[in-house]
Amino acid sequence: MEKDELTDRDMARMTKLMEQEAVNARGEENSLEIKGTKFTIGSGAVVNDSTFWNEHRPVLLTPEEMSTLAVRDSIMGYSGGGKVTSDSLRFARSKKSPYKKLVYGNTYKSADRLTSFEHTGLLDLELIGFNTVDGIKYGQRFRFNTTKDRITIYRSELWAGYAFGRKAPLITWNSSILYAPKIRGKIALRLDYTSFDFNEILGIPRLTNAGYSLFYRTNYSKRYETINASLEHRMDLATGLVLTTTIDADLRRQLYNNSDLSIFYRNSRDYMANDSFTFVHNYDPLIFEDSKLLSGTALLEYTPKYYYRLRGGRKQYTRSDWPTFYINYKHAVPVQSTGWASYQLLSLGLKQSADVGLLSHLYYKLEGGYFFNANNMHFSDYQHFKTSPIMFDVIGFGKTFALLDYYRGSTNEYYVESHAGLRSPFLILKMLPWFSERLWTETVSLGYLYTPDVNNHIQLGYSVNDIMLMIDAGVYVAFEDWGYYGTAFKVNFRF
Repeated sequence: MEKDELTDRDMARMTKLMEQEAVNARGEENSLEIKGTKFTIGSGAVVNDSTFWNEHRPVLLTPEEMSTLAVRDSIMGYSGGGKVTSDSLRFARSKKSPYKKLVYGNTYKSADRLTSFEHTGLLDLELIGFNTVDGIKYGQRFRFNTTKDRITIYRSELWAGYAFGRKAPLITWNSSILYAPKIRGKIALRLDYTSFDFNEILGIPRLTNAGYSLFYRTNYSKRYETINASLEHRMDLATGLVLTTTIDADLRRQLYNNSDLSIFYRNSRDYMANDSFTFVHNYDPLIFEDSKLLSGTALLEYTPKYYYRLRGGRKQYTRSDWPTFYINYKHAVPVQSTGWASYQLLSLGLKQSADVGLLSHLYYKLEGGYFFNANNMHFSDYQHFKTSPIMFDVIGFGKTFALLDYYRGSTNEYYVESHAGLRSPFLILKMLPWFSERLWTETVSLGYLYTPDVNNHIQLGYSVNDIMLMIDAGVYVAFEDWGYYGTAFKVNFRF
């Protein structure tokens, strides 16, 4: 090239050409397997929230991978890339007293490093919480991983706690077996005896709800008791074609507030009742009463030309230039005519998350669903969405409706939801002096939701991310029913 210096645009163009050459080279091979060793760190590896990783990393790290990370961790007394000697391990272990192991947690490994047992500590902050239904709650978490042949891996996690306000135990046991590594076979069993938010996966985070309850005397989370058993099986039918089937049996019981604790506003505000839902479409108190569920779910996902590596004989997907197409069917079977959930849900969509250009990341998702024969449903069976109407949160901005109230839009009829966003260090503010020197990124986003209660909700957003590496700030404007709906300023903390 004749230029002495490359601009950002030139570098982005070169990167795109190199990526295209690599794709063309791989296309000449019959196999989608990528051989050799190559490690890259995506531009979104640090900034993506837990929801993103739960969606894109359905299989947790193996014991061998976890031990490797632990060994390389500087806290364990190792920072080089060579062989770890037994002396260095003894030195690292001696740095942690029995008291610190008990209080802050520790992982114990067998001599061959194929079996590990972890206790997350007496001060595991994720297991300390508060809500008006459970009151103050506290628990302990234990993990056990083992393998004999590095092919079949057994994993188990137990969370055991107590809800002091409700005077009830809180137990979650999740165990799984990874087998047939070339088709990513997995069998998982989960048992729960606990309380859940009606929108447990996408609802308000427990830390956020506890903070607003204790300091603002506002209880956003609405909860129910569940005694649940879930059996899941997942396998690759072919490269990029994944089938996940699940059987659920669930006893759901209605709960009420059991704690009036708060630090401020004790004499000026009252907590809302646990069955008070202002924004539920076609509100019916029966959807919160005791209910039983026996259901089967089948999820089929297909990603064309999904390249992968074999790491330790186990298939690990790396990248694809195509989106993931998926279809999901759930059928709740009533065992008796009363007291049992009865409905069918069919949903389908596509999604993709990919690096584009230099240090930029694009994501989009489109999904639609329809309920059939919804004769008897519990509110937890509804289709819920990720909303965050409060100013301060820890849920992240991705795929979030920032102006919709919690549970608004939740439906047992039909829905269409879509999201798109572009994150880059070269958008608006980063082109200006002083801002260009900051290690920040910017995101522009678009969201859309259509349900029986939410008529064409369109959201436009702009956010600055990675402020002090732990804060995101954004502005969102929404329109509904083709009219102005509102504007909101948001701050997200990455704890």
